[in-house]
Amino acid sequence: MGVPGSYMSHIHAEDAASAVVYALKAAAGIYNIAEDEPMRRAALGNAVAAIEGVGQPSLPEPMSGEVPDSVEALMRFQRISNARFKDVTGWVPQYPSIREGWRQLRAAQ
Repeated sequence: MGVPGSYMSHIHAEDAASAVVYALKAAAGIYNIAEDEPMRRAALGNAVAAIEGVGQPSLPEPMSGEVPDSVEALMRFQRISNARFKDVTGWVPQYPSIREGWRQLRAAQ
């Protein structure tokens, strides 16, 4: 869903948990927690297809007309930076991009 050229940020569950631990010792504030290397939607689909050993995905044309707010939120440009949180806390994600996280999940199966 969404424009294939737009970014989408992710985070592995283990990285989210470790960020919570670091956040408990951080100064009060608003921080973004995400992977280090967000990917464009099309590249994400290609990376996951390669890890899964399947053909390249074909992305549907962007939906037109009215869409529910819950779906529209998933289609937005969602590139964020975790730099401030890393600078303040010293936190480093174990999985810098969804590629590493997806490989780990695949290997665990």
